[in-house]
This record gives sequence, C-alpha cells and structure tokens, in this order.
Amino acid sequence: MKFKIPTEIEIKPFTEEETALDSLKANILNALTAVNYSLIPAGKTPEAKE
Repeated sequence: MKFKIPTEIEIKPFTEEETALDSLKANILNALTAVNYSLIPAGKTPEAKE
C-alpha cells in the first residue's frame, strides 16, 4: 500500500561546531519525527489505537 504523507521537512545546514555527519543525523531524526507526528492523527501508529 502506498500513500503520501503531507509533511514539510526543514533541512538545516551544519555549523562550524558540528560535522556533516552530525547534521545528517539531526536532519534524519527531524524528518522521521515529522513523519511520525503526521501519522498519529491518521491512526497509522500503535500509539493512536490506544
């Protein structure tokens, strides 16, 4: 089953204090969090069924 998730994700550039890998990890985590929050109201996660 395929469906689209209407979520905008902000990609932030890395700063001088962090590496590109740190920035990539943070951006991936932010994206997954945004997707998770968009699925909860749709009842697509176990948390929404409780």
